[in-house]
Amino acid sequence: MTERRNLIVSPLPDCEPEIGRLLWMLEDCRQRTRSALDGLNPAVVDWAGGVNSHSIGTLLYHIAAIELDWLHTEVTQGGLPDPI
Repeated sequence: MTERRNLIVSPLPDCEPEIGRLLWMLEDCRQRTRSALDGLNPAVVDWAGGVNSHSIGTLLYHIAAIELDWLHTEVTQGGLPDPI
């Protein structure tokens, strides 16, 4: 059986609480990704097998682009309620 971790999501300082919590979650995910990639040979990150395959690096780039788009949309285009 896999042990489960309980996470306490605390807002980052100097942010609206909801944005701070979401940024905390993104940072936690990034830390776990960095841990998984730590020590991995860069050639493995760049390797893409077969026709139309994506490398680990391509997928990481895509994840970063989606996170940036999500953050921009939520923060600048009213995805979150206005503060009181």
